[in-house]
Order: sequence, then C-alpha cells, then structure tokens
Amino acid sequence: MDDAAPRSGDDMGEHGTVEVAPWTHGSPFVRHAGEPVVAVHERFDSYTGRVGLEIVFPTGSVEYESWCGDLRPVG
Repeated sequence: MDDAAPRSGDDMGEHGTVEVAPWTHGSPFVRHAGEPVVAVHERFDSYTGRVGLEIVFPTGSVEYESWCGDLRPVG
C-alpha cells in the first residue's frame, strides 16, 4: 500500500479503469497503510454466483464481494 497522493487512475485496457481516490476514515484500508500485501484470494459463492476478493496484510485482511459489477466492502 502506498500513501502517495491520489491520481486520475490507471487504464487496464479490456479490464477497465482502476480509479484512485483519497482515503477517508471509512476506508477499510486505512489501518493497513504502509503494510505489504501478504496474499490476495479470489472467493466464489456457488449459491449466489458472486465473486469476492480478500486482500491479506500482516495485521489482518480486507474482504470485498461483488454486487452489480462492483466490488463492495464486506462488513
């Protein structure tokens, strides 16, 4: 994770654009600022068909689920 100033985003071609925005107190990543990412896991719920994402840091993890094509924080 990087605490550099936000920029306009990164074009990932056919995968879309990664938008970068300023952190807020509500961001689940704030507590992990400056930590390395240890692992990233893709989750799949066979019941709903939704895909999720877990980003693991040394002091915990942040989980997201998909909803209408967007990733949204869990919890």
